Amino acid sequence: MTSRTLATRLVPRVGASVGSRDPGTRSLVRNSLSLVVTTLVTSGLGYASWILVARFLDPATVGLASAVISFSTVVSLATHLGVGPLLIRRLPAVEGRPEWLASLVSALLVSSGLTGLAGLGLGILAVRCGWFAGVFEHTLGFTLSVVGAVVWTALNVVQYAFTAVRRSELTLVANLAVSGSKCLLLVPLLLVVEGPVSVLLAWTLSATVGLVVALVRLLPRTGMPLRRDLLRFRCSVGALREGTGHHLTSLGGSLVPWLLPPLVAVRLGAEANGFFYLTWMVGSILFAAAPAVSSALLAEGAREGSDLHGKLRTSGALVAILIVPPGVLLFVGSEWVLRLFGPEYPGVGSTLLRILAVAAIPDAVTSLIVGVFRVKGWVWRSTVLNVGMAVTAVGLAWTLGPRHGIEGVGLAWLVAQTLGAVLFMPSLVKAVSRGLHHPAHRLC
Repeated sequence: MTSRTLATRLVPRVGASVGSRDPGTRSLVRNSLSLVVTTLVTSGLGYASWILVARFLDPATVGLASAVISFSTVVSLATHLGVGPLLIRRLPAVEGRPEWLASLVSALLVSSGLTGLAGLGLGILAVRCGWFAGVFEHTLGFTLSVVGAVVWTALNVVQYAFTAVRRSELTLVANLAVSGSKCLLLVPLLLVVEGPVSVLLAWTLSATVGLVVALVRLLPRTGMPLRRDLLRFRCSVGALREGTGHHLTSLGGSLVPWLLPPLVAVRLGAEANGFFYLTWMVGSILFAAAPAVSSALLAEGAREGSDLHGKLRTSGALVAILIVPPGVLLFVGSEWVLRLFGPEYPGVGSTLLRILAVAAIPDAVTSLIVGVFRVKGWVWRSTVLNVGMAVTAVGLAWTLGPRHGIEGVGLAWLVAQTLGAVLFMPSLVKAVSRGLHHPAHRLC
């Protein structure tokens, strides 16, 4: 079965179902749902893998393993996030030309190199500070932390290119390779390798499998030229300026969910983080739809001048359909869902999960605001929004965590998202009322 056939079966061509004959709208919906289905399927497999981990390891060990994975993910995100929106916005200008692959290769080399350097530096700092001692005291654990971050950076950059060419179903296949191989590797590794290093090893190896599949099997299916002028790309000053804005915006939006588990581990202990991380992982499924739709909106907006108001209306309706029903289910059935991880999890995490279900609403609003700002080229406004929410969330979590436990960390996230949605709603109205966005610039 080809990746396109798989996506067609899992993600029907919803454009017709929303009553639109506009190809751009159909593409927006199809690309959005491909990204959402990717998250749903891989999250489901991710839950299965963490259920296995929770059954084999005690909460303190789960908390340590998840904290190290979160640490490595933060390193990866901090060094590549700006590349994604920049590629999505600018790659369409060079589609079908040798510069397309040259741009992608340049992004891969720069991002992966930065991740490796940052991983080494921050890893050494973590060792000297005594963080994650149960993992970083072993050479294998330290090495896996750095290598895993680099591999995840490369995999994400390739997947941004899939979104840019409106082939997000390829992202689904790559992530299926990651999640499927992780589930297959976990049980033997948990039996053979002792402690949290087994989880880190499965995380790194499965990402490597996904990267190989993406480069060898999926990249040729984009239809882009792949064999010429690999190093022709030269980034313009404008691209660097815009990329910096996108990077800071993405940092503010994506780092906080990965910063919170290490923060909980430091402030509340590894055992508390074991309960927090698995509950947060369940609740975060509600935070996946809006960023996916926002990315699809950016990919569509980079290609053609169109009715921004209509695109936003379609995006908002799609996000509401995707988050409200599961949000209600998680709010009502929080204890039942958490019981899958073990009998002790509902009593500790059910209130946090209900808070996260409520927070999904302002989170969706802020994600769509960021998407509109990026389409309009207002990247510095999106930077202020996301960085402001990030600082607020981390600051409140640091303060409220010791006083109110993991529920206080959830409240910090809810307050930050709500403030962002309320304060920047007038800017969203202003952006939509001004109509069409500026045309996308050339990448090089």
